[in-house]
Amino acid sequence: MSLHHVAARTVLGVLALLVTAVPAFAQAQGGFITTSTSPEVRPTLSASQIQSFVPQRGGFTFPAPYLTQGARITNASDCAGSDCVWYVGYSYWRKMNNHVGSDTILIFLGLDRTHGGGGPTLFGYSKSSRQVTNLGPLFASSNALSWESAEGWYWSHSRPNVLYVKQSTGTQLLRYDVSTRELETVFDVTPQYGTDKYLWQMSSSDDDRVHAGTLRQFGSWDMLGCVAYREDTRQFCRSGSVTGRPTTTRPAWSWVTRLSRQGAPLDDSRTLVEYFMVRGR
Repeated sequence: MSLHHVAARTVLGVLALLVTAVPAFAQAQGGFITTSTSPEVRPTLSASQIQSFVPQRGGFTFPAPYLTQGARITNASDCAGSDCVWYVGYSYWRKMNNHVGSDTILIFLGLDRTHGGGGPTLFGYSKSSRQVTNLGPLFASSNALSWESAEGWYWSHSRPNVLYVKQSTGTQLLRYDVSTRELETVFDVTPQYGTDKYLWQMSSSDDDRVHAGTLRQFGSWDMLGCVAYREDTRQFCRSGSVTGRPTTTRPAWSWVTRLSRQGAPLDDSRTLVEYFMVRGR
């Protein structure tokens, strides 16, 4: 088990929820400013201290000197008394939906079925009551996606009820509406690149038109380069791998933002996908 798995399971799904924008220190509820050179050492909280302020589920406030707000999302009842919370992945894969204008934040987490969980599961956090509700597994137990850890899945930026999902070695990027439970295929790399390739580490532009990821080889698991797909024109674009190092993609919005600002030239293969994504806007 990786250190990431251990860390994720130790906290039992306690996720800190940001209540204000980072620059707005004056309006933030709790917290303080310190420097990297500060000699101050704050004591580690014991298990009993943590249990004294973390509820079975729902919102809470960290003790002084922090006084910031957080919420406990999962507990043992979600895992049939076991320990089933999967590693949540990197921060650029959105685990919380775009909840502007709604009292409810939708959150999904992977709950390992082999350890008592129901597979990828949807939770709702009420901003007014600070209560958390387990809304149930995203997929029926008969669906292969129910066995996935949900690492690399992410919410659409523009559609509050839509998730982008895929199997860990899947050839398709899928779009899933958590309200209607409808699943649709965004694109499949098989017709374009063959049955021996699959997608890895996907991301999508904020307008949901351009999607990018790494193309990998079944069997050897080699990274073959970056692939992008423009959905409205059904166009593929691929850049080859760079000799001597793996090729991966940054999130789509990162490429678009950087190139829109800097205007990188099309002088090597690494900029092909980047240019495609800017043009896709």
